[in-house]
Amino acid sequence: MNRTVEDLDRLVEEFRALPAADDRKREIVAELDDVPDALPFLIAVVADPGEYDLARVEAATILRLWPRTTRPPAAPRAGAC
Repeated sequence: MNRTVEDLDRLVEEFRALPAADDRKREIVAELDDVPDALPFLIAVVADPGEYDLARVEAATILRLWPRTTRPPAAPRAGAC
């Protein structure tokens, strides 16, 4: 499914409004699987140790599985902090 920037903004806003351990956070991350514009958000989720663990795992999986041609240079370094 092709998502618009407005869809991305709405989902990110919803993600940030949810309680810390809400599984909807993982679902939102999964919905962003095919959205290249979501890369900075996904990297931020992975890099935040206080974020919901399942959302972080989902984001890390997406970043790992995306083809190298669509990943930004920061993606491989996200876990190096």
